[in-house]
Amino acid sequence: IRQRTRSAVVPFYLYDLPELDVFRSCNATPHKNHRGEFYFFKQLENHPWRVEESSQAVVVVVPIPVSSYIRGGCPHELTANVFENAVNAIRNSETFQRHNGWDHVLVGSDWRIHHRMPTSLKEIAGNFTVGHTGYFGNSPWRCTISVAYTSGAERSILPHEVDYELWAKRKYGLFFHGQTEKNSGYHIRRVAMDNLPGFRTNITGYDSNNVLMTSSVRSKLPPCGDGLVEGCKEKSSTDVFHQRLRQSKFQLFLRGDDYSSARMYDGLLEMTPNIVFSDEIWTNGLPARCQTPWEVMTFRGSEARFVVDPVGELNRLFRDINEDTVKIRLDAMRKHRDNVLWESAHSRAASMVLTNTARRCLPDSIVAGRLGKRATSCDFIDVTKVF
Repeated sequence: IRQRTRSAVVPFYLYDLPELDVFRSCNATPHKNHRGEFYFFKQLENHPWRVEESSQAVVVVVPIPVSSYIRGGCPHELTANVFENAVNAIRNSETFQRHNGWDHVLVGSDWRIHHRMPTSLKEIAGNFTVGHTGYFGNSPWRCTISVAYTSGAERSILPHEVDYELWAKRKYGLFFHGQTEKNSGYHIRRVAMDNLPGFRTNITGYDSNNVLMTSSVRSKLPPCGDGLVEGCKEKSSTDVFHQRLRQSKFQLFLRGDDYSSARMYDGLLEMTPNIVFSDEIWTNGLPARCQTPWEVMTFRGSEARFVVDPVGELNRLFRDINEDTVKIRLDAMRKHRDNVLWESAHSRAASMVLTNTARRCLPDSIVAGRLGKRATSCDFIDVTKVF
């Protein structure tokens, strides 16, 4: 234990109470994009920073798959009373009472935990740090650490590898496939669907058709098919979604009813650079913000300018997109995506959650100088040289 503790960058304790054993029977939430909590627990089981005594830890991990519980992924015997008993076991533990939960972290990417966190858990989570898909205000917990969505890919999830030469041969130029409902949250997507069919990129010496599809069945756009993949509607499987994304040079990341989306991480998985039109994501929705050069991995557009003149804003961006800038993005994605992708074989996502919880969310009275310099800004730290 002493040896593990000395080598730990962020020593953490994982609760091991008998009342929590029932959660081992929970399955991953049926919603494929919200399975990060299971990857989190799996990565922590044999993690080199783990300590056996909570008194040695800086961070305490709460192994409750709350997204799965809310979505019905836990066994029937895990009733509300059983859940409450587990929470009470934490509440009554010496580990919780040491800092009244200030050093505790829970991961749950599902937006529902913001509104439907079980009452018993909410009662003790007021001082927790929660790994969530972004900061949305009025949270029932104290501090938020952004975490990635998991991919919706149905195939065996292995990050796609590609060099520039292979990337340049991809079939499509721009890729977008998503909801374009009539509410105000999807306005920018409707603007794209109305104005971008026929837009062409030519940075590789030849024009590429785009994939521009809405998945909203009530849309008045014609059905896709017979070669039509621009300005049409289709409800396709996630497998087909990823196949087309993997065949595209760029993904249009257009904000929906909130600023975050699993599409950011799907693009990283498939090595398809994101062109981002979601202004708020840069301040509230990117995981491992201080350790990951997001501006180098993506192309950043202006949401406000795009809504006014989508073609003009894309033309402005593409004046600076060329072989060199694409190579820089592909190299940065390849090097740093393990910081955020839960599914990759060498994922550092769990380590990023622990590190940012300790450096951004814990008071000095808990950290007590054990972690070196605190994160007061987001100067980029190249963690690939550390892990």
